[in-house]
Amino acid sequence: MVNQRIEFSDIQQREPVLLERVRRGDEEAFGQLFDRYYAAVASYTYKLVKDEQASEDIAQDVFVRLWKTRANLDPGMPPQGLLITMAKRLALNELRKVACDRKARLHFWQEIQLARNIVDDQLQFTETMQLAQRAIAALPKRQQEVFQLSRYEGLSHEEIADTLNISKHTVNNLMVQALKTLRVALKGAWFLVFLLSIFER
Repeated sequence: MVNQRIEFSDIQQREPVLLERVRRGDEEAFGQLFDRYYAAVASYTYKLVKDEQASEDIAQDVFVRLWKTRANLDPGMPPQGLLITMAKRLALNELRKVACDRKARLHFWQEIQLARNIVDDQLQFTETMQLAQRAIAALPKRQQEVFQLSRYEGLSHEEIADTLNISKHTVNNLMVQALKTLRVALKGAWFLVFLLSIFER
C-alpha cells in the first residue's frame, strides 16, 4: 500500500541481471521485480498526482507495460531508472487527463448554465409579453384602438386620427392615457416601459 511508503533509495540492488531475466520472459524474475519495486513506484507517483488510488493504478500500469514490452528492455539499464521514467510519463499523462476532464466538466456546466439562462430569459420574455397583451386588452376600447394602430400598424398620430375619424388632439390624449395605464400595469418590466416611452415621443 502507498500508506507505508518505500523510496527507491531504500531498495538494495542485489540482482543486477534481474531485467535480463525479465526480458527473456522469466515470470519468477518479474514477480521479484514487482515485489521489490511496486511500493516505491506507487510512492513516487503519489508525489506527482497526489491521489492514493491513481498512484496505485499508475504503478500497476507501469508493471503491466513493462511485461508487455519486455522484449525491448535494455538489460544494462538499472531497474530504478527504467521504472522512474515509465512512472513519470504515466503520471504526467494522468495529470493532463485530469486537467482536461476538469476543463471539460467546467465547460459542460457553463453550457448547462448558459442553456438555463436562455430558457429563463425566454420564459421571462414570454411571461412579460403575455402580461403586456393582457394589459393592452384591458384598456378602454378607444385607447386600445389608438395604441394598437400606433404599436402594431406603425401609424402616426395624424394617420390614426384620419383612420378613426377623430382629431389629432383626441389621439394624443388617448395615447397619453393608454401609456399611463400600461406603465402602472407593467411596473417592473423595464424593457417594455422603455418601449412605451419611445411610443410616447
